[in-house]
Amino acid sequence: MEWPLQAYSVKLKRKVDIAEDSMELITMKNGRHAIRGVAVEDQSIKVFRILGNAEIDEVRAKLGNK
Repeated sequence: MEWPLQAYSVKLKRKVDIAEDSMELITMKNGRHAIRGVAVEDQSIKVFRILGNAEIDEVRAKLGNK
């Protein structure tokens, strides 16, 4: 997985980088894991990136205890 992580912004209609200081690992209602954060280009745009099972451990190690 390449850092900084990217997510698709529906508002901007393109992929954007996620600001590392805003990244948070969450579990959605359906049990899947995702990264929640804001776009680097515009701090008012929230973005989500759904993670696969192989990516979860790598993201946890990178983010620490967030």
